[in-house]
Order: sequence, then C-alpha cells, then structure tokens
Amino acid sequence: RPPRSTLFPYTTLFRSHNPKAGRENHSREGLMRLFACHGHTVIYRDIKSDEIEPADAAEVDCVAIAGGDGTVGKVLRALIDVDRPFTILPLGTANNMARSLKLPLGAGDTVCCVDEATEKRFDVGIARGPWGERLFFEAVGIGALAEMIQTGNSAKLSPEDKRHFGDQAPQQFVQDAPAQDWQVRVDGEELPGEMIFFEALNMPITGPNLPLGPSGCFDNGLLSLAVLRPDGRDSFLSWLAGSRDRSSTGLERLTAKQVDLVWPRGALRIDDDLPKTPEEPRRVAIELTPQKLRLRVPKTNGDV
Repeated sequence: RPPRSTLFPYTTLFRSHNPKAGRENHSREGLMRLFACHGHTVIYRDIKSDEIEPADAAEVDCVAIAGGDGTVGKVLRALIDVDRPFTILPLGTANNMARSLKLPLGAGDTVCCVDEATEKRFDVGIARGPWGERLFFEAVGIGALAEMIQTGNSAKLSPEDKRHFGDQAPQQFVQDAPAQDWQVRVDGEELPGEMIFFEALNMPITGPNLPLGPSGCFDNGLLSLAVLRPDGRDSFLSWLAGSRDRSSTGLERLTAKQVDLVWPRGALRIDDDLPKTPEEPRRVAIELTPQKLRLRVPKTNGDV
C-alpha cells in the first residue's frame, strides 16, 4: 500500500543494516518486509559485508540506518556529503542518538510512524588531532567516561553484558578516576582546575545512556560541555546510583563554539572510537562543521 502521509512521500529507501545489533536478530527479510508493508522499496546494504557507497544513496529518497550508534555513525560518516535525509531504526544496545532525538525504540515502531515524520536539521561535530580529522555526532570526551568506554570496547562484551556493564561501570570509573588538570581552552579562554572528566557533547545522551547535556535544539551551532570536578563527584555518584531519567547533578555545564585541549595520556574517545594514545602530548581541536544532517523525526514524538 502507498505511504500513509505525503509528509514522507518516498518510494525507495537505501537501508544500511547491522544484522547483529542489539539483543534481537533483525533479519534482512524481516526489515525489508516492514518497509514493503508501508509502500516502500528498499536497496539493502549490510555494513558487515557490503560497501557503503555514496552513489547508492544519491539514487534514493531517504537513507534508513538500522543498527546501534556505531552503525549509525559509520553510515553517516560515509554518506555525509550526499544531500539526502536520514532516518534511524534503533536496534543497538545504547541507541544514544535515537534516545536524544526521542525516536521510538525498535524497528517496527519506527517504521509505523516514519510516514508521518518531519525533517529537521542537526549539527555535525569534527575533532582534529594526531589521527587527522574525524566527524562525530555524539561526543568527544577525556577522563573517566572515555576510560570506561575503552575498557568496555576491549572486553568485546555480548549485548546483555554491555547493558550490565553500562549499568554498573560508570560508578566504578567515576569513583576511582584521578582528578587531572588538563589544558583546556573554551572559545579561546582557559578552563582551569582539576577535572574527573570533560565531555564536549553534540547530543544530550552519551555513553551508557547518560543524559549529560540539555535536551532541545540540535542545530544552534554550539557544543554543550559537561565537566565533572572533584567537588561534584559525590553528587554525580548519587545521581548515577539513582534514576538516570532525571537531569544529572554535580556537573559544570557550559556551551562553546570551539574547544582546544592538550591530550597528554590516557583514553580519549570520539563517539565510541578511541584513537591511539600519542607518545607525547598532542593538541586536539573540537568544533562543529558548517554541514547539517537532514534527519526524519516522527512528529508523534514531539519536537526536539
């Protein structure tokens, strides 16, 4: 049958898919059937075995990405220069981007309301350092949370173990992390003092579903900074031990157009990617690009 709404008048979708994301086995056939039931035809690509080619996306009306945050980031980086809207079918463990955008969690729920989606623009970040340049969509961070993500990635956990790790690990890493006096400049001004972690956020939710940034506008051209100081550690730990649905406490919050920091040692993360630690301190520059993502967001979930 045809799409239910002219707000999403697409007949073809290019879909990039990680069939092993999350706790369920979302098969190629099952996902294609979902789109077919709503009047769409699909050019299917599996990121585990197929190349993600910009030429494929240029021929379709919308790019639907089925998977977790890692899959979403990989596809967006590959297709960032293709002027097409994206939609996300959150099938991963954390689904931070989908949660930040207030998308329904699950392929079936997303496809059911995608015809009634509206298009919104979202900022894209870029981090420059010894690795060169890398786009980011979620956050760049240093300190306790980056160390936690590095440990979790190294362990190669199952989806169920990832959820357990995400529930338990933040308390341990924040409790044990030493305070460090990183050299950080925010829009040209020094940000002095010791920190447990420093996070430059493009999305409010990061790591294992930690809402560290404010919800709201995603295209205002500003990064949200979340800084945990030693005097805020106890408050933040109390928040971690309680309901993480409410706003996090104990953090220093700032906004910035550009952040420059010296990366001396330890883990630094760009979304879930962890570049190799340099042998000597290196400078890292973090800002937003002029590019904007075009994302389809279901109207039924309210404005973001």
